[in-house]
Amino acid sequence: MSDEQTDRRGVRLFTAVDVPDQVRDGIRLWGETALADPALRPIVPESLHVTLVFLGSRHESDIEPLGRILSSMPRRSVSMQLRPAAVPVIGRDGRPALYALEVVSPGLAAMREELRVRLVDQGFHRRESRVYWPHLTVARVRARPGSRGRRMAVETPPAELPASLQNRFPGVRLTLYLSKTMPQGARYVPLVQLDLPIPGQRRGDAT
Repeated sequence: MSDEQTDRRGVRLFTAVDVPDQVRDGIRLWGETALADPALRPIVPESLHVTLVFLGSRHESDIEPLGRILSSMPRRSVSMQLRPAAVPVIGRDGRPALYALEVVSPGLAAMREELRVRLVDQGFHRRESRVYWPHLTVARVRARPGSRGRRMAVETPPAELPASLQNRFPGVRLTLYLSKTMPQGARYVPLVQLDLPIPGQRRGDAT
């Protein structure tokens, strides 16, 4: 692993379920007008995912055992659906820090809990009381120049999703990601991936 991927604090890791390319492309097209406010920085399509467990800063040597835990998970199909309105998540300055689409999926919550238990048992995660909120982050709010982190005001909040993006869709893979901080925003590097079965798709078909 290169020096730019690690530092004294280690590597930042998280697990997530990836969504189909058709959904990523649909959100990109929707965002061309719905996320056009100058204060918004849309998330690039390849970074759209539903986080399951955030693992924080870990030692590089943890990647291999974490990969084994992820790979040992049962391969179960997961159906998801997006709520139509993007929800603002408020930052410390009292302004929206990002906008996210809430994901409705009982199967996703069950998968997350099973993975979390395995991670806790192996000492890679702590038990937490916070309620899990599955979501897709679609845009972050830019900081005002010279404001020491205070965010710009969003004059035009995101419009609702079109009907075509409100249909149910499957999760395509479970992934262990490395998060890299870049000047243009975070970049997520897949380290270990487990393909999930998709109803109606034969083995070997493209997702």
